[in-house]
This record gives sequence, C-alpha cells and structure tokens, in this order.
Amino acid sequence: MKKLVSRLTKNCKSKEEKCEKLHAWITKNIAYDYAALGNGKKEWEAADPELVFQRKRGICSGYARLARILYRLAKIPCANVIGYGAGSGEMPLSHNYYAPMPEVFGADHVSMWIE
Repeated sequence: MKKLVSRLTKNCKSKEEKCEKLHAWITKNIAYDYAALGNGKKEWEAADPELVFQRKRGICSGYARLARILYRLAKIPCANVIGYGAGSGEMPLSHNYYAPMPEVFGADHVSMWIE
C-alpha cells in the first residue's frame, strides 16, 4: 500500500489533489462484493482492508477502512464514520463513510457527513 500511495501522490501539489488521486484509484480498482453481504466469513473478509486491497473487492466498511489507511499513508488526516442510510426495506442499512478531516477541505465540507 505504501508503494501505491507514493506512486499516486508523488506529483501532487496539495492535500486536495492527493485525496482526488486516492479516491479515483479506489473507485476504479475496488469492486463492490455483493455476494459477501450477509455471508458470514465472506462478509467479515470483505471488510478487512488488507484483503480488500489484495482481492480488489469489498463491502462498505472495507472501502472505508482501506481509504483511511491510504489517506493516512499520504499524511492526510482521515476518520471512518459509521452511519445509516435509507435501505429498500424498513430497517436502515448500516454504512461506513470516509472523509478527510476539516484541515483538508474545511468544516463546511466535513459537516455534511458528520451531521
């Protein structure tokens, strides 16, 4: 992961540019593992950032945890936040989000996912 972060961010001139590069890599290279949802060990593995990185697939928490590691390797403060999104059924779906901390984009941007 260190080599990837170094390669992706070596010519970046700002933290914002680093964030864009890392986010683009995640969205282009990591597939959502629908088969792992609700499937015991497979779901657990799809949330493990090391396995998500190796296998190039994961679930929400796997994406978020991998992103946190990549951002921190790039010296960008980042936190995972667990929240709820509207699902198709009556029970809300649990989701994991990642976002750079206020020092990177400013409090207005970050408050969108904190509140």
